[in-house]
Amino acid sequence: MIDICQVDKVFWELDNKDCLSTRKKQWKSIEQFIYPFKNIEASRILKKYFLKGETPDWSALYESWPVNDTDRHLDILSFLWLHPSSDKNVLSLLASSYISSELTRPQDIYFGMSQLLQAQIRGNEEVEDGFDSFASYDFFGKEETIFEVLFQPIDKFYFHKEYQSKTEQAKAHFKIMPFQPIVDWMICDKEKCAKKLSLYESELAVKYLFYNMSNPSYRLKRDLKLSGKVYLDCFKTLISLRAKDIDEHRVKVRDNFIYAFEHFDYPEEIKAIWCSAKSEV
Repeated sequence: MIDICQVDKVFWELDNKDCLSTRKKQWKSIEQFIYPFKNIEASRILKKYFLKGETPDWSALYESWPVNDTDRHLDILSFLWLHPSSDKNVLSLLASSYISSELTRPQDIYFGMSQLLQAQIRGNEEVEDGFDSFASYDFFGKEETIFEVLFQPIDKFYFHKEYQSKTEQAKAHFKIMPFQPIVDWMICDKEKCAKKLSLYESELAVKYLFYNMSNPSYRLKRDLKLSGKVYLDCFKTLISLRAKDIDEHRVKVRDNFIYAFEHFDYPEEIKAIWCSAKSEV
């Protein structure tokens, strides 16, 4: 088991000046991404970890950092994403150590998992100047591996029973991710939004969304009361999309969702909306 207080710095290749120079350049874009979510102290901690593999004083932070503060330093996504390795086995060991540590909290897990999912749709929502600066952010291509490490198997979230208490607290915060930004991305101008929703090209990620519809913590009736018409319009758009009008990435995401709606188990209330959408198109 890896000690989160003493991460092996061999992955950082600290004697390689080219690697350090590359990381310094990469940090500029990372800093823009984390700016809305991390305060100055947290950003400093993340920068030291990303550049040189230096970890904070976890014990001191555990006691001093506000429990519910979403600015909290090295959440689980940051811990995996900012590590130099893309190897699934390495990232799995890191995640296991992070989750089992007495120095991390459920909020550290929840926030990181949430950001991994939300970063896939944030940046596809229109703002005054078109699509925002996160539109092409890709986590160095590690997002699918990190997703598999954190969310598989889908019905248990983690594969280690001893972590159940902490992860149960974390997953209690989860709710279904909105379909509208995903559909908006599918039909957006490709020149305005070059982003790829790579997670949703993965069947596992789509399966997670549908599994989560049945999560007891998800207030389905309330959500449908507020957004039922939005869901209907999104589903109709999804069904109407033709492969020749969208690129290969959008085709893959569209096909994954259509297959899921036709074959997965999910609440009858949403199935009824899907059937209505099919009958109206």
